[in-house]
Amino acid sequence: MISLENGIIIDGQNDLVVFPIGDSLVLKFTFEEWIHFVSMVGDANLIFESNTTINNYECGSCGSINSTIEYEELDKEDFH
Repeated sequence: MISLENGIIIDGQNDLVVFPIGDSLVLKFTFEEWIHFVSMVGDANLIFESNTTINNYECGSCGSINSTIEYEELDKEDFH
């Protein structure tokens, strides 16, 4: 069993991937389910990253750095 720093556990004995999301939700996948899940997330992430812009800005008063994420919606004609 491998336990990653972010709390994800890969359990080879039971063929499970345990994927915590926050403090109150834990997703458990069989290895087969995990492969399908990662494929879906990869597809969504490709679209997300291709259509987002991250803008960083610094507060002139306190010097803190903040970010905003802008997402540009795809036209239905552009999505297959």
